Amino acid sequence: DALPIFYLFHTFTGLAICYFNFGPQLYHSLFCVIVQFLVLRLMGRTVTAIFTSFSFQMVYLLSGYYFTATDTYDIKWTMPHCVLTLKLIGIAFDYYDGGQIGRA
Repeated sequence: DALPIFYLFHTFTGLAICYFNFGPQLYHSLFCVIVQFLVLRLMGRTVTAIFTSFSFQMVYLLSGYYFTATDTYDIKWTMPHCVLTLKLIGIAFDYYDGGQIGRA
């Protein structure tokens, strides 16, 4: 009964912590999560979805590295986004593998 409130609480608390840490740069993470959701939803459990996910997430991360590069050590949105990129690609693999259980 209270499960939706539980999910909403954790969602908004997580977004608030992200906004506190990264400010408006939070949109990079949100954008990639939304694109990943759409890829999995629209392409389904296919190898093409894995390749699309891998390609988009890696190109986005590498372009982020390219456009935010400086000569000094900076902590920017690209540092945690690297972890997010690996997790989102992993979700695509897990989603694909989950559909293979009945076929084995």
